[in-house]
Order: sequence, then C-alpha cells, then structure tokens
Amino acid sequence: MAKGKKCPYCSTILYVQSEREEPKGNWVVYICRNGNCRHTEKIFESK
Repeated sequence: MAKGKKCPYCSTILYVQSEREEPKGNWVVYICRNGNCRHTEKIFESK
C-alpha cells in the first residue's frame, strides 16, 4: 500500500494513479490533485 506524498512544487496532496507490487516493495505512480500543476512522479517504496 502506498505511503502518500505531497507535491514538491505546489504542496497539494498527491494521489495514486497506479501501484505495482514487487517482492521488496511497490512501484507507485503519483499525480498531483491540483489541476494547474498535474505533477507526476514514479517512485519505489520499499517494504
């Protein structure tokens, strides 16, 4: 399960677009909820 994050550009809460489980953690794609920003980032969150 994703941990959650804030956007580094506008400080709006990011939501999870997709999440893929791996043996050592999860790949998570976050998207900013701010309609003007729409920042996207893909990160690996270890277990």
